[in-house]
Amino acid sequence: MIERAEEALLDSVNKEELQFTMVNGNPIVTNTRALKYAESHFNRPILEDRLNATESRLSDIENKLELAECRISDLEKSVFDHKAVRNRFISTYKRDILSDDTEKDKVTIKTGNHFVHGGDCKRDAELYEAPALRRDFDIYIKLYGLHPGIVRSSISYRPTIDLLNRHATTVADKNIELPTKFNDLFVNFIKALETSNFEEDYLVNPMSDVTVAYWAFLQSCP
Repeated sequence: MIERAEEALLDSVNKEELQFTMVNGNPIVTNTRALKYAESHFNRPILEDRLNATESRLSDIENKLELAECRISDLEKSVFDHKAVRNRFISTYKRDILSDDTEKDKVTIKTGNHFVHGGDCKRDAELYEAPALRRDFDIYIKLYGLHPGIVRSSISYRPTIDLLNRHATTVADKNIELPTKFNDLFVNFIKALETSNFEEDYLVNPMSDVTVAYWAFLQSCP
């Protein structure tokens, strides 16, 4: 359609010189006799149908965008609720196991909607980041053996994450009696892991110090 219109305009130029004037810096053709060749190739009903279809698609996109914004809002609320639950896990450990809960911990425990029974070193490490910054780093280390900053940046190997979580789950449960060597074996694993510069895939080498310490600790878990 556009090509035919261009051909018509060129044909009109050959037959009659186009006249134009400048409006707001743009050239506007003023001799309507020449333009009739181009106008004859444009179908107004078709253009209107296309415009209506475009407006309909735009309306659908706007509706989908509104739904997406609602979902994002729900996800943000879910993240906030989950952080509240993770905060309660740490504060409950301080109260039940260490008898060292603060007034802030008491508020955290009361405001938590749900109780979680297991450790989550990666999620809990996020609680020590701004803006909702926890400052009891020593408590996190008691639970997971490492500073939360190290867990965020250097721990991604799933067996290591699971072991740290298992330790936290065990020590935070006041109904579990810890075996005699439980703490020592966990410390041995952490030291071996640090010495290896937080090696990953260590389980492929059954003789590595980290692997030996890993299995020794797991075998001691109640």
